[in-house]
Amino acid sequence: MMVTVAAAMLLTAGLAWAAPVLDEVGKGKDAWQRKLQACQQECEAAKKEVLVRYRKALDNMRQSVQQNGDLEGVTAMDVEIHRFDAKNDLPGMAATEQMPALVRTIVQAREAWGKAELEGARKTQDYTEQYVLALDQRIKQAVRDNHLDLAKAFDGERKSARDAPAYQAAKFLLAEKEAESAKGALTGMVSVVDTKLTKPASSNLAPSFVLGPDRPGRNGQVLTPRTDPEGLYDALQVGEGGQSFPPGMVPVAYKPLPVSETGKVPRFDSVGITAEGCTDADTDAGRYHLRFRVRVKSLSTTYTNLKVLAQYFVRNPNGTGIREAQVYFVLVTNLSAKGVFCEMKPAELPYSYISRGRGLGAAERNRNGTAASAEDREPAFAGVVISVYATDDKLLGQVTSSTSLKERGKGAFQLPLPWMQRVRERPGK
Repeated sequence: MMVTVAAAMLLTAGLAWAAPVLDEVGKGKDAWQRKLQACQQECEAAKKEVLVRYRKALDNMRQSVQQNGDLEGVTAMDVEIHRFDAKNDLPGMAATEQMPALVRTIVQAREAWGKAELEGARKTQDYTEQYVLALDQRIKQAVRDNHLDLAKAFDGERKSARDAPAYQAAKFLLAEKEAESAKGALTGMVSVVDTKLTKPASSNLAPSFVLGPDRPGRNGQVLTPRTDPEGLYDALQVGEGGQSFPPGMVPVAYKPLPVSETGKVPRFDSVGITAEGCTDADTDAGRYHLRFRVRVKSLSTTYTNLKVLAQYFVRNPNGTGIREAQVYFVLVTNLSAKGVFCEMKPAELPYSYISRGRGLGAAERNRNGTAASAEDREPAFAGVVISVYATDDKLLGQVTSSTSLKERGKGAFQLPLPWMQRVRERPGK
């Protein structure tokens, strides 16, 4: 009986000690969440102010071109004003290049918008890391006091804070901006030996909508989108992504790709894309391994049923140009602030290297004095273009690993031909 009473007293004492600490942790979590919410509201208010100033600038520019009697200028301004009033967002640059004043205004608005998002991302990151640091101290103190259950509770809260979508999106945005400003992006390809595919991971990517319309085949037959029974499409794995990629399903040495935007995206507030890749070559054919991460640029935006195309390009053997070798497709059912990663199946290329003949100098001539020649080999892979489309096929993001391919990205979505199947003969057959 005395043992039971003693145990009860110890338990009561432990709970009495733990309750204030747990209450303090709860207050700390509430304070952190309130700071994040206030930061988000401040960021949204700053972006709304950018839109208000941009709208006022449009009115001022229209008045100016009207006073100058510029009919084309007035027409162009009316088009942009109508577009803005309907969509309430910043435009792309393609349709306004003929008006330098409007281009300057758009650039200034974009810079202000980006500054607001960066400031919000920095504050979100700072607040979260301060909170995580405080939790670290709580964990250490709880372990020193031999209160392991509390230490585990603090550790679980620390992991939750690090996995918070707002924090992950903020880190992604800041890392992307840092990469853009860094000089000398990493380039190059690496060869690998072991390229055996492991069994694809299960995925729930079955489409909940029609991937694309029927279209006629070469011989007039009707083609319709097929449904991959595995639900994987041209991807090995797809899932929510943090700051780092999970281990690849294929044992290859990925390297960061120096991707850049193609400038074809009409919306400024769209999606961001980063990528890694490497080539795997044998004597006759080559494979290219690609994985990428997609994130929303605005923390409050979510998308569903995004269509992603990856176009792979190779150099022609005769050195006369570049051609498209493969187009892979994957469906992303949901994209939030946490982001999505995708590892694609290896793209089968027609050849791994191209050879270029060259003449040898005098020091390299054959012993008999006759002229000789040699071959220089270079990788056939020229680059990749990754495009992300909304459910209504609007382009939300497009990047390329080679600036020479900027004009080769598909502006309009079209499901690759291997994803179409014949359903019936042409009419009259």
